[in-house]
Amino acid sequence: ESWSFIGRSVQANALTGSLPTRVVTPVLSRHASWFVDNIGTAHGTTQTPGTVIEAELSINTNRHLKMFEGAQPISWGEGRWEAQLTLTAEFNSTAKAWVDALLTDRVARNIRVNFVETANARELRIDFVGLIAEPIELFGDRDGNMTAELTFKALVASPLNNWLQIRVINGVATLP
Repeated sequence: ESWSFIGRSVQANALTGSLPTRVVTPVLSRHASWFVDNIGTAHGTTQTPGTVIEAELSINTNRHLKMFEGAQPISWGEGRWEAQLTLTAEFNSTAKAWVDALLTDRVARNIRVNFVETANARELRIDFVGLIAEPIELFGDRDGNMTAELTFKALVASPLNNWLQIRVINGVATLP
């Protein structure tokens, strides 16, 4: 795990009163439902239960410091964002169908993971559009189960017309 930050000075303000204690409800993988659909079709159509073992979404904003000689101010720049989603899947009939299709001509997918702890109160939905960017790693092993690892690079495509959309419902009507 690594983090890089670009920060700036913060104005000091006096805090009045005390902050309320909040109940934290974590997003757990047992709340997740995975969907993998062909490109150009709606996200969340084809559910894939009992297939995804692990996933990693990495986003690189390509922000960087700009420091020049002389009296020029320190600033920052931003390049093109990059993202990839890596899925480790148990090599069952669902994952085999993905691999078969991806080895022929359909190399892009709409992927949705929907974490629902309490419907319409505590939800996290991530929609990602990706193109297979690396060879599929077949015949991995996870506790004696054969796995396949698929790495998708971000792709702007319909119907999302973007590569990432995140929706959060936190159950908090108003903030203090």
